Amino acid sequence: MRKKAKLAAAAVAAACLTNPARADLSYQYVTDASTYNTTAGGTVTVNVFLQETFTSGTPTLIGPSGSEKGLFSAGIAANLLTGSATITGATLNNNTASNPFTGGTTGAGFGGTSGASAGQTNVASDNKTAAIYDQINFGSTVPKAYSLNSTVNQLYLGSFTVTTSAAGGSSTFSITSFNNSNNSLAVSLGDATVTSPTGFLLDLNGNDPSQPATATFTGTESFTVQFTVTTSAVPEPSSMLLCGLAAGGAGFSLWRRRKAQPAAQSEETQPSA
Repeated sequence: MRKKAKLAAAAVAAACLTNPARADLSYQYVTDASTYNTTAGGTVTVNVFLQETFTSGTPTLIGPSGSEKGLFSAGIAANLLTGSATITGATLNNNTASNPFTGGTTGAGFGGTSGASAGQTNVASDNKTAAIYDQINFGSTVPKAYSLNSTVNQLYLGSFTVTTSAAGGSSTFSITSFNNSNNSLAVSLGDATVTSPTGFLLDLNGNDPSQPATATFTGTESFTVQFTVTTSAVPEPSSMLLCGLAAGGAGFSLWRRRKAQPAAQSEETQPSA
């Protein structure tokens, strides 16, 4: 499967020599935040979207007025880069499409997506990588593609759950195509975000060589997507006790000073013998 994905990449790259990627139509994976905050040992949910950015008036693929009806397959991976937090869950987009894309065109060399069963998730045993592989309809089902503004469309792909360690600190993760992850599900499929019914592979620059040049675009692998999960360590019980004693001692000293002030003032006002 991996070999097929590499052959596909080579074929698309060759096509890009004659049909260079357009700057006015691009795709990238994005998260709903760049930084997530939680307590030590807590969890956060990271929602991931496929974002389509285009110049006003440019024909689109996945937006409300796009020419494609959905994604024959969508593949995204989360990967730990630094830190001690772990990936503990992966959730599909819960698409309830009643018309699966059984007739979608996969074309020559679109990895193993045409033979793989959609609706899969995988969290690695070391919890450092996770992957989501699904099928998404752009029709009336929810979630669907939607427009943020006149030049940006987004499509919800799924979410990852990150659990932080008791030590606190921060951890950095990346969201990538399958081709840039060592997760076992990602490796078995290779690049997997493919539109339906035409079969545009959105991870790489360009398009299926058999498609018109007007459908060329910049793929997801041209962008770097990262997010950070920040935590604060919970104080040790002994440290909390010391802080409490220190605060109590300071309060007692203040009380003694205030009590001593009236006595001193009284002595100063006594008439001398």
